[in-house]
Amino acid sequence: PHPHPPPHPIRSMASVNASAVALCLHGLPRALEATARGLAELRAALRAELFTYVALGASSNRTGSTIGRTLRGASALHALCGRRRGWGGGSEFCHLLQEATTLHAVDDSALASTSPEHWGFAAQFQGTWLHNSSAVQQYYAHAHCLEMIEAEELRRQMTYSRIVISRLDLMWLAPHPPLRLLDPQHVWVPDGMHGVGLNDRHAVLARSHASAYLGSWAALQSGEAAEMIIALAQSGDRAMRGAIVSVASHGDFTAEAWLSARLAFAGLKARVFPPVAFVACEAQGLPSKSRVACGRRLWKYQGEYRLARRTAQCLALGGACELQWSAAAGTAWARDSVSRCLPCVQQEGSRILRGLLAQTLSRRAETIRHAVIHSDGASAVELLRRCAAELTSWPFVEHSALALRVQAPLPQH
Repeated sequence: PHPHPPPHPIRSMASVNASAVALCLHGLPRALEATARGLAELRAALRAELFTYVALGASSNRTGSTIGRTLRGASALHALCGRRRGWGGGSEFCHLLQEATTLHAVDDSALASTSPEHWGFAAQFQGTWLHNSSAVQQYYAHAHCLEMIEAEELRRQMTYSRIVISRLDLMWLAPHPPLRLLDPQHVWVPDGMHGVGLNDRHAVLARSHASAYLGSWAALQSGEAAEMIIALAQSGDRAMRGAIVSVASHGDFTAEAWLSARLAFAGLKARVFPPVAFVACEAQGLPSKSRVACGRRLWKYQGEYRLARRTAQCLALGGACELQWSAAAGTAWARDSVSRCLPCVQQEGSRILRGLLAQTLSRRAETIRHAVIHSDGASAVELLRRCAAELTSWPFVEHSALALRVQAPLPQH
């Protein structure tokens, strides 16, 4: 059996509460001794109503009648905070769950072993957005987030003004930027870890952006996902068309590329803010189908950790760009200190992007070299053309006073 998509209630005409913020935390809880307090502080800083989707497991080895089962409210809390989970009812994480407006605990194990054929025409676009990663589980979690928020809006006859989507396994090194600094006309994501697309770990949305950002599951189920990608590949937007064709042709279509594509399809602009959180690691945590294993370190991706640390330090020192970490009294988000931190963070981000570019060129060069060695000149030329298209189509996010421009180090000639 396969989990069914959560129902989407019909939204009635409701007033928008200008101060109402919904925060949906989702995914697998990991390294709770390092992340739980930050999650509670995130919710408090945003003054948000909390919605939580907790994955009970993501291992393809789990089978049985519980596949796709959704626990809600008190039943979910008991399953998550009972002694068998090892967290204990008095833990900081369990206190946070008790404060949730709506809580879902879902066995999403079946999604880890879904065959490509299940996705129909979308499966033609090879890559980690559907295959060999935990991305599909995130799409399913997003669908639950939207369903929980819409149900609460319908119950109270109101509409949230902003929605913040974030992962349960992020460790926060500094407070979240105040929402007043993030223009609601745009979708805001943390800088770094974009790949050929946009960072999909955390986002700040206007209410009107929610369906586009959180609608992956519905688009995949309906077949609209493939239609979106094909439409963008045939569009007049040269950069987007080139990016879609390049990543799809190389089998590198990622969750980040898919996020960038569906926002573009919806006509939404994305901007970035300096990141202050990173995915935490726990070697003995719940199983995941992520391709990157956790080891004996606190972070999962070193580059992401270094970027968040650089931002947090700069903010803590009032805009001073220091290379070495030092204890600081506190942190503050203000337009002047943020603008002073931008060069520091951009320097670190550019270093990471240069590394990504070097890896990309190395992989492509080896493939081209193999074709030349075997006297397959036509293939070598075609591979060179694809490589050039990929380099010139790396997407970027528009710059603003608070945002960082994602600058891919492209060749000048």
